[in-house]
Amino acid sequence: MGDYRAPKRGGWRMRTKQIIRRYPELCRAESELRAAKITAGFEEMRSGNGTSRTTEDLALRTLSPADQRELDAVRNAIATTMRYRNGNERLRLMDLIFWRSRPYELRPAADRIHVSYHTAQIWHADFIALTDAYLRIK
Repeated sequence: MGDYRAPKRGGWRMRTKQIIRRYPELCRAESELRAAKITAGFEEMRSGNGTSRTTEDLALRTLSPADQRELDAVRNAIATTMRYRNGNERLRLMDLIFWRSRPYELRPAADRIHVSYHTAQIWHADFIALTDAYLRIK
C-alpha cells in the first residue's frame, strides 16, 4: 500500500477533466517538439566546431513523462470511443464541452448534437472514466 492515499470524493474526476481539457495544448506542444528544423545551422558551419545533428535533436526532444502519459491516456480514450457505434457523436460532444475555445455546458452541448441531456450525462461520465482508466494503467 505504501504512501497511496485515495483522492477525496470527486477529486479524481476534476483532475481527469483538467487533463482532458489540456489535450489540444499537449498535442500542440508535442507537434512543436517534433517539428523538424528547416533552417541550416550556419553558426556551426562558420565556426567549424559543431555539426548539425537534426535527427538526434528530434529524437531527444519529447514531452515530460507526466505530460506524455496524460496525452496518451486521452488519445487512447478517443480511440476507444471511436470504436463505439455512436463514437463520432460522443466525440463531438466532448469537443463541444472540453476542447472549444468557448466550451459549452453539458445541456446546450446535448441540444447542439441532438441527444437527450441524460444521454449526454452518460457519455460525458463514460469518457471521463475511460480517460481515468487509461491514466491508471501506466
